Amino acid sequence: MLIIVVLCASVGYIVSNQASSAILNQKEYFLQGYAKQLDARLEAGGYDAILLRHKATNASDEEKIRILNKELAPATDEIGDSLDTLGIGFYSRELDAIVTYGPSSKFGDFVGRAIGLDHPGRKVMATNTQNTSFGSMVRGDIMNAMRPISRNGLVIGYIWANQTLADVQESTEAITNRIAVILFLCAILSGCVFSLLLRRTSHSIDSLVNGVRTLQQDISRRIPPLNNEMKDVALSINSMADEVQRSNKKIYETAQTLQTVMDNVDAVIYVCDAKTYEILFLNSYAKNLHGGINTTGRCYKSLMLRDDPCPDCPAKLLDKETPDAIVSREVHRKQFNRDFFARWRIIRWNNYRDALMMVATDITDRKALEVAAATNLAQKSFLERMSHELRTPVDSVLDLTHSALLADAPQLHLDYLKKIDSSASRLLGIINNILDYSRIEAQKMEIEKRVFDLHAALQNIRNLTLPHVEARNNELVFEQKNNLPRFVKGDEQRLSQVLLNLVDNAAKFTSNGTISLSAEAYTQQPGSKILLRCAVRDTGTGMTEEQMGRIFQPFAQTDISDRQEPIGTGLGLAICKALVELMNGKISASSIPGQGSEFSFLVLLDSVKTNENTAEDGPPNT
Repeated sequence: MLIIVVLCASVGYIVSNQASSAILNQKEYFLQGYAKQLDARLEAGGYDAILLRHKATNASDEEKIRILNKELAPATDEIGDSLDTLGIGFYSRELDAIVTYGPSSKFGDFVGRAIGLDHPGRKVMATNTQNTSFGSMVRGDIMNAMRPISRNGLVIGYIWANQTLADVQESTEAITNRIAVILFLCAILSGCVFSLLLRRTSHSIDSLVNGVRTLQQDISRRIPPLNNEMKDVALSINSMADEVQRSNKKIYETAQTLQTVMDNVDAVIYVCDAKTYEILFLNSYAKNLHGGINTTGRCYKSLMLRDDPCPDCPAKLLDKETPDAIVSREVHRKQFNRDFFARWRIIRWNNYRDALMMVATDITDRKALEVAAATNLAQKSFLERMSHELRTPVDSVLDLTHSALLADAPQLHLDYLKKIDSSASRLLGIINNILDYSRIEAQKMEIEKRVFDLHAALQNIRNLTLPHVEARNNELVFEQKNNLPRFVKGDEQRLSQVLLNLVDNAAKFTSNGTISLSAEAYTQQPGSKILLRCAVRDTGTGMTEEQMGRIFQPFAQTDISDRQEPIGTGLGLAICKALVELMNGKISASSIPGQGSEFSFLVLLDSVKTNENTAEDGPPNT
């Protein structure tokens, strides 16, 4: 009987130790897995990349800890909340402080504290090796799995994942109590019952141990159901395996999302080994650019079509620089006849070797646009300068011609002088049009706002255009609606320029007909905007739909075969359209071939408060 008791006690001791060891080993495995997951959540540049993004590289330690905690706490809280009694977080070696400790609702008060000088986490950072420790730490008796954080060859801190040992102790105590009962029953019943119980317990433990070993090789497998005291242990281990598998699935989905993003970037992205030049990654843009090549071989052979490494390979330069150094330059690829802006840097690939990553953006079209823009700007500048240079001598010719016309000259000379005056005036008009168009294109044309007499401005238009209209046997009809205010605020010069252009344009294409100018105000409220509508109608030759489609384009001219006099530069209507739009308005045209055309526009003017808008009133105070 004593032998049976001793044997039962020995077996119970062995079973208890094996079960406890299996639970601890599995828990260590899962805790290291959680730490590895959290390491994957930290971006490649580590803490410095986060601080650089927030422009906090020179901030105080407290501010840096606050920023890092804000960025990283969601990840630690997500993992920390996934399992009861789990604690997980980041530690910064440079700041010598806890950055995050999740769940924050439980352990947020520990953020900013430093670990003790004899804390095993310091050994983890010093040796760059992961470690699992037991004992009393920040929050009591725990199992603490620690993993160093390595970025660009430097250990910048460590990640821990810990759990209290209470659940392990409870499972161990439960097993011990059951074994004690079994021992008591075995001592009373018989050695046969004890032997049978021993075989049953040993089988369960073997199943549990074998199940754990299977999980270590394939996380998708599970420990088979047990019908004895190992049932709860098996269920607990299977539950933890489910959690790890779900976390692995999230990591895989994140990796797939990143791959999709990289494949949709409109730039060449490739990664190769910094020493052997073996291609490690190509995005879809790079594959398509190089004709759908595989991600195998050496980069200089598959991508650069060379037999040996490129003599100016950035890997040779970056190898001598700091880990975060970047080489940037423009490159021209003859095989594609394209220009690229490329950036190279050294990254850590799969945490075990240095790799050269390149991101190159096609800038061929952008450079072509820059050249075209510079050429266009130079042309506009030239036109503006030449317009200024030409206008001065033309003004002099006009002044001298006017003076000569006033002198007592022979009739033949007077005819010559009139022709000179007409030609010079037309040339000055062309020069002014070119100058205005150049200013509009260069966005140098400014609209002034001054109070002016609208009635007087319209009468002035009539007086200036009447000789030109009557010269072609036309009648000029002036329609001024009763609701038209007298004093308004706006740009009188530009408004008059538009109307003069439209009336002169109508006179060019009308003979023995009628040209009418109408003006009316749709709205007139003191202190508000006035919507002024002006329309110029003629009974001239009219235009076709094809001609109507391009009349507001610069240098567009209407081809009238029976005209004997020159039509102009084709800038007048383009300038009218631009000026109307600068005055917050809109211009339109309609025409019927053989019957005439109508040009109308709407502009916004500021109203002016006066007692009466009558011809007898003087200008209002402004």
